[in-house]
Amino acid sequence: MLLNFLTARGLDLRLATENDVLEFRRWRREDAEETVGEATWDRDAAAIGGLYDYLAQVGHVSGRPWRATGRGESLGSGVSRDPRVRHMELDQYLFFRDVGFGGLQPGGCLDLGFRGWRPHRNRSALELALMTGMRIQEWSTLLLPELGLAGGSRPAVADVDLAACAKYGRPRSVYVPRDAMELLEPYLLLERSGIVATAQRTLRRQVRDLFVVQRIEGDGTRVRGVLEGVTVTRVIKDMKPGLRRITVLETSDGLDPLALFIGKGGRMLTGSGWDRIRWRAWKRMKQ
Repeated sequence: MLLNFLTARGLDLRLATENDVLEFRRWRREDAEETVGEATWDRDAAAIGGLYDYLAQVGHVSGRPWRATGRGESLGSGVSRDPRVRHMELDQYLFFRDVGFGGLQPGGCLDLGFRGWRPHRNRSALELALMTGMRIQEWSTLLLPELGLAGGSRPAVADVDLAACAKYGRPRSVYVPRDAMELLEPYLLLERSGIVATAQRTLRRQVRDLFVVQRIEGDGTRVRGVLEGVTVTRVIKDMKPGLRRITVLETSDGLDPLALFIGKGGRMLTGSGWDRIRWRAWKRMKQ
């Protein structure tokens, strides 16, 4: 295509200037009968650059006709699409979980100077993500009944049916193994109950804006309660994140958020909230 474009201008690869090649780029991106996106053009640009490098190597041209810029060659977008993913070793993960998220010393001892908030919650969330492969919107929006944890029950393992919160909304089932369930126990016993108790005044003040569940039905697959003044029944797996964040269970002790992982005020943590926790963990590990 480049050769045809240049021939129509009475040029060839040796006579083409930077302006000619940039005009070819504009034609491919904007004026051709079938234009291409940035990623496709970057592949074209790489091929053209490789061709010119070969022609320079064999002496047909002096070099590429376009100038280099601070971000690389000006012909392409300069966007790197190499994900550069590197897996953690087990020791690195344990350091990430227990020191960064959990506030322990690098040797595993208790750090009396640690002033972080809810280390058991943070460690259990990280372990759940690792052991199940769930994405952040999937594990961070889990409700207690989905893991069989409503009513104080503590199953050894769990199967979670994802739908509305799954990637692209495609339903799938996720197995939660014993180790991930066991690490939830300290959080549920030591931290979560305290958060809920402290949040009662806030939750009561916001009750008109909440989905107040009166009972859990269908072996933990459906909830029935009052939403915007109307009594409704909802299938849990089909509840979107926004609805999950305002769902609370009315109990004899007050309003208990159905979200598994909660923060101050008793509300489900958002993605940005988990980002802040993650960056604090990273800062602690560096220190």
